[in-house]
Amino acid sequence: MKRLLPRLPLALLAFASLDLVACVSDDNNPPLGTPIDDSGTPGDSGVDATLGDGGDAGASAGEAGPDSGSVATCADAGTGRCLVILATNQGNPEGLVLHDGYLYWIEEGLPQHIHRIPLTGGAAQDLGAAQVASSTLAVDNTSMYWTDQYHGTIYAAPNTGVPEGGAPTVLAAVDGGGTADMLVDPSRVYWTDFNGGKVYAAPIGGITDGGAPTVLASGQTEPEFLATDDTNLYWSAYGASAVMELSLGDGGAPFPVASGVNGPTFVQVTAGTVYFASGTSDDIYSVPATGGTPQIFVAAGPTSTDSFVYDGATVFWATSGNPGGEILSALPGGNPTPLALGMTSPGNLTFDQNNIYWTNFAYGAVFEMAKP
Repeated sequence: MKRLLPRLPLALLAFASLDLVACVSDDNNPPLGTPIDDSGTPGDSGVDATLGDGGDAGASAGEAGPDSGSVATCADAGTGRCLVILATNQGNPEGLVLHDGYLYWIEEGLPQHIHRIPLTGGAAQDLGAAQVASSTLAVDNTSMYWTDQYHGTIYAAPNTGVPEGGAPTVLAAVDGGGTADMLVDPSRVYWTDFNGGKVYAAPIGGITDGGAPTVLASGQTEPEFLATDDTNLYWSAYGASAVMELSLGDGGAPFPVASGVNGPTFVQVTAGTVYFASGTSDDIYSVPATGGTPQIFVAAGPTSTDSFVYDGATVFWATSGNPGGEILSALPGGNPTPLALGMTSPGNLTFDQNNIYWTNFAYGAVFEMAKP
């Protein structure tokens, strides 16, 4: 998922909170030096990752790149909680995706490669080169998909990596650019064109020669972040202060499922409810998927919300700052609890049953933390 906020050059930013000191010692926060297994708790059968650079630019697709050989251990997140570093030295990592036991991400900065790391242990793998200014990524059981946001081109390759000596497939291309977000379902890839005001779809197998992607919606005001419940497609219309909904089955027109909240961003739909953040108030809102008046779900402000996830019980979100970025959590309607401090530019949050994961754009790292 593309991050909304402006970024500073990597050389101008610092990371402040990875002091290698003992963390709170409990099931979720083992002490420094303890190998971490895939549940985020002490284990004796492997480790989450090595503190490597995620692969060099010359590595073959799917081949693990060089690493430092250091075991991923518990670092203090500035809150006494255990912070696991999965990968470092990444070129501005974006578009974090969790799929089938792997974390995938894409480097928006140099060397502009796609990487993945197995959560059961091992170093990050270099999956091959992306394109200039690629920052959005989607993954399914066979393929990975990404965008060239400057030219509006959608690429695809096996999710094990671009074949050595080969090139990714051009899935679709549109005029303009400004690709902001994308997702994939079993049959189609969807993406938004922020500048062109359109929402597109294309078959996951590509478009027949001479064809064009389907325009699902046009005339949208700065469409950005996408979500789906497999029946409907949702997106934030940043400039229209609305979250839009479109039925994927009846071919009807999109309608605002929520309106009146300035600068809506990151969208998620869970169990018939749509959740989204505000780019101005920085709170997180909820609204029924059938439409209604948005309500504040978590008062996340006043700091800038830079992606959030809701696992059905707890909301986790990132805030930007230099070096004051944080990862926080709260129960719906509850008070925020800081989980990690000094993050500089965290974002791209995702989760599984036991852990949350995120990237630090400026620091070039991918992190894991056990859920509280």
